[in-house]
Amino acid sequence: MDIPVYLIAGFLDSGKTGFINGILRDGFAEEDRTLLICCEEGELEYDSRVLGNVFTYTVDEQSQLTPELFKKLEKQYRPKQVIIEYNGMWMIEPLYRDGLPANWILYQIMCLVDARSFEMYVKNMGQLMMEKISNADMLIFNHCNEELRAQLRSRNLRMVNRRADIYLENEDGTSEEYVTPEMSPFDLTGGKLEFLTTATLNRSVIYGLLANLNPFLTRY
Repeated sequence: MDIPVYLIAGFLDSGKTGFINGILRDGFAEEDRTLLICCEEGELEYDSRVLGNVFTYTVDEQSQLTPELFKKLEKQYRPKQVIIEYNGMWMIEPLYRDGLPANWILYQIMCLVDARSFEMYVKNMGQLMMEKISNADMLIFNHCNEELRAQLRSRNLRMVNRRADIYLENEDGTSEEYVTPEMSPFDLTGGKLEFLTTATLNRSVIYGLLANLNPFLTRY
């Protein structure tokens, strides 16, 4: 039986546990037995009120994440789905390349980022940060304000990952989509679809890509 795996990635205090509590409160595990694998302990704890159909297991070292361990957990807990709260200091690629059993299907990677510390992580841990962004299916930047939204959009992260849904979650609890019409990488002014050349792309976008990105493999 195939088991869908939902990977929640992000650095410490990026909001991973709060996000997991939120989807569990919304009924994510209401009907299906769910295994929640915790690879990192932050200040916030899982809400015990929504763990009725959820079984938790803690992993301390990345080397523990082997197909043998996952098959052991599958036999022990018989989950219909798996959530992995992933350690932000670990690369994702080793997990989806070699770590999962054949019937554990990586269904979605969700990456949460604290917008207030994003620039610091890019500067000091750029490879780790950009690997997560380039592999994510959904990106959520939280704690945004007007200044941080402008900074994030100036990087045009859509050029890094074209398939991901990207959202900006504001400090007041509202959210908005990351992409605006002005950020389109296509030229529609001539009545037909044309890629913009590097000469017409905003220079800050190009410099940001060249300065901060490495060519990562994707899982597709």
